[in-house]
Amino acid sequence: MKRISLVVLLLTVLTSSSASAAMSAKVARDQYLRDVAPVNAHIARFAAQVDAWTNATTRAQTTKDAAPLINVSRVLQHELKDQAWPKKARRDLRTLYNALSPFEGDLMSLGSLSVFDAGHWVKRFTTDVAKIGSATNLVRQVLGLPQRSYKPATWAAAVLPASVDWSSVVYGNCLFVAVGFNSTDAAYSTNGVTWTAATLPSNSGWQSVVYGDGKFVAVAQGTAAAHSTNGINWTTSTMPARETWYAASYGNGVFVAVAQGPTSSAAYSTDGIHWTTSTLPSSESWGSVAYGGGMFVTIGQSSAVAAFSYDGIHWTASTMPSSQYWFALTYGNGLFVAVGGNSNGTAYSTDGINWTAGKLPSSTSWYVITYGNGWFVAMTQGTATAVYSKDGINWTTASMPSSQIWEFATFGNDEFVAVSDGTAAAHSALTFLKPTPFAVQSFL
Repeated sequence: MKRISLVVLLLTVLTSSSASAAMSAKVARDQYLRDVAPVNAHIARFAAQVDAWTNATTRAQTTKDAAPLINVSRVLQHELKDQAWPKKARRDLRTLYNALSPFEGDLMSLGSLSVFDAGHWVKRFTTDVAKIGSATNLVRQVLGLPQRSYKPATWAAAVLPASVDWSSVVYGNCLFVAVGFNSTDAAYSTNGVTWTAATLPSNSGWQSVVYGDGKFVAVAQGTAAAHSTNGINWTTSTMPARETWYAASYGNGVFVAVAQGPTSSAAYSTDGIHWTTSTLPSSESWGSVAYGGGMFVTIGQSSAVAAFSYDGIHWTASTMPSSQYWFALTYGNGLFVAVGGNSNGTAYSTDGINWTAGKLPSSTSWYVITYGNGWFVAMTQGTATAVYSKDGINWTTASMPSSQIWEFATFGNDEFVAVSDGTAAAHSALTFLKPTPFAVQSFL
């Protein structure tokens, strides 16, 4: 194996002057917003491509296909030429790009760097990025800006553009996108605060929307499905069987959908447009599906039944620690975590197969769970109660802006966003963390 040259990028963030240190928190925040506002969208876009680079490298380990890496490299190079960036910002981001691609053309062509080596490097890199929360915070540190932290202890209200049952929300391509049940309503937002209406291609029981492979994909009851590259304009597609398609997920180049039932039907798609049926181990009302750690996991809503799959096609049965209404499932920090209704019971698993029982602070209808920025967040239906946890085991109570039937939540651009049945939405409140030095390394 060819020895890889050690490349170290030390990103030293500018320290504040004594005068700046004396500024009040509000003045400092206002000054920051004035300085950064013109490039905020660019920061989010560049960070999205940093994430895309790591995902493409990981995927290349399996597919042996360097094309996604080449595409991401081209996008990053184009972004670096954007004159909206201040000159210093372009120089700093070029340094970051060189650290991501320390072998220049060799990395993109995989000429002198094996896919295995690239995957080894990106695994270490993403582990280090996780320590500061996100690729967005990494880009901010490169630019000498404060990190943004959305610790989910404090929430603020937002308003959706129509009063429908907003069944799902997802973040992708620098956009939050939500879909409404039994309607043609969709909505999108760049910041999780201000929402704009969009239209789905049919009046259907839209249940889930996910993002992957450069597109948003929504599934509904019956055979209705839809896809969109921008989260605004949607095109009809068709599910492979008439089922109550209830939850979807994306991972390793595959979209997966499961249905309420009882049914043993599932579906998968490699492009988010053309779907094929698959079979789950038993006939259940499948309530949620998540991808993480190289596998898909789904849980039954009213039993102790669960299942896992490494390819999204072939499924194997597993068992939850108890029989209850398991409503929601997420993955983060090496852990699958599930919550259920009318109980304080949770379940967590490090391998998606063997589960351990946990407890939430109160017994109520826990219906929502998501992960982001190092935090698990769970919410209830019909109350203003939420909880958050660093490890998915020990939980702290928080309050939503109002008592609502909270339906779904997601994380993106360092912000948690939740939607409900009605016009109510919520987003986590903005705080700033003092910048700290950060080192990115490639490894032998």
